Amino acid sequence: MTTLHALSAIMPTHTAIFQAATKTLQPSTLNLKPSPRPIPGSRAKYIIIQSIAMELAILFHESISHSDAINRKDRQPLSAGYYWLNTDGSVTTDVLESTSLQLKPRPQDAQIIENTLHLLRLTPSVP
Repeated sequence: MTTLHALSAIMPTHTAIFQAATKTLQPSTLNLKPSPRPIPGSRAKYIIIQSIAMELAILFHESISHSDAINRKDRQPLSAGYYWLNTDGSVTTDVLESTSLQLKPRPQDAQIIENTLHLLRLTPSVP
């Protein structure tokens, strides 16, 4: 006896609803998108600073200390933390904070990192 048959004996109405839902609700009907998955090895660190017109991210390898990546005499960092790139091109920030700068990540940091990466893609490389 399958699980569905066992459930139909105990809860016939619930089983009928389940069967009807699985026949009519296909993933394309629900507009479900696969969850973004982290790209292996893409974890890195960031620091958010205020530039003249907008907040920008300084992005660097996770082996570098946050405090070594910025000269605090020139710039006051707003937030700092860890991020990784996802397979869909989005960015996810981690909840870990920068202990060397004593700064925490903010909810808007992932969007700022994505904006910075977009600007880097638009900037022509210097020979």
